[in-house]
Amino acid sequence: MVRDRGCAAGGERVRARVVAARPFGVFVEIDGQPDALGLVEITTLPRGSELPVVGIYLNLIVVAHAVHNWQVRLRPVDVEASG
Repeated sequence: MVRDRGCAAGGERVRARVVAARPFGVFVEIDGQPDALGLVEITTLPRGSELPVVGIYLNLIVVAHAVHNWQVRLRPVDVEASG
């Protein structure tokens, strides 16, 4: 799970609830980590899909994190990493 000071290991799976939707992606609240704010960018979602709606839960994978401000970048579990 997300570790002290908002750290998470890259590739770690988390469950999160969508709390806000914006044109560039959705912000999520990670289960068990009330101080961490996650962002799922629209570019990580399947092409042609709509943004997830506020209130639903998503299974996600940690892409990156910022220890100093508890921000976590995520992508959906079922979307292959591009590289």
